[in-house]
Amino acid sequence: MDIFEDIAIIILAAGSSSRMGEPKQLLKWNNKSFVLRSVETALQLAPEKTLVVLGSQWERVKEEIKDSQVETIVNQDWEMGMGRSISEGVTYVQSNWPQASGILIMLSDQPLIDFEHLRSLMMALKRSNCGIIATSYDDENFGVPAIFSNQYFDQLRELNSDYGARELIRQHGNPACLVSGYNKVVDLDTASDYEEFLKSNPQS
Repeated sequence: MDIFEDIAIIILAAGSSSRMGEPKQLLKWNNKSFVLRSVETALQLAPEKTLVVLGSQWERVKEEIKDSQVETIVNQDWEMGMGRSISEGVTYVQSNWPQASGILIMLSDQPLIDFEHLRSLMMALKRSNCGIIATSYDDENFGVPAIFSNQYFDQLRELNSDYGARELIRQHGNPACLVSGYNKVVDLDTASDYEEFLKSNPQS
């Protein structure tokens, strides 16, 4: 696992999930909340450098992961969007884990993202000269989970809006630096999306 030692992980869990009607972070699949599932997956790769950025209803979300050995911060400006949460997270990493050579950014509402996919991103970083390794969703779309080498930390810290890291990937990415999500990326924005997800992915 030595290839992972210098990578920090930021899990974004600050959104309000207004269209869902309840925090997506706390939705459950296989008797485990989405945010806890994300945390446990991340800790397999970076047990000493995993950070969760909280925001809306942060007390409830923090309570859900209280038994996990993970760092948390609260983005007081979470309503500004995902970019602001990334900025807060990167600032924390630079201050507390200055040896980090890269940051893997995850979302707390992608329950199908597993250790194997994150490991694939890590291996792609090791094998390539790419400074950004992102997940491809289909032939045209891409995004997080994604790894950014430290040459992009300052640009990540300057993010301040809702487009998050995708525009940075678009500006600096390379098609060879994309790893297929293999249908592991799902958009769950509404209650009906969640119901459909549960039907398509029966709980064991």
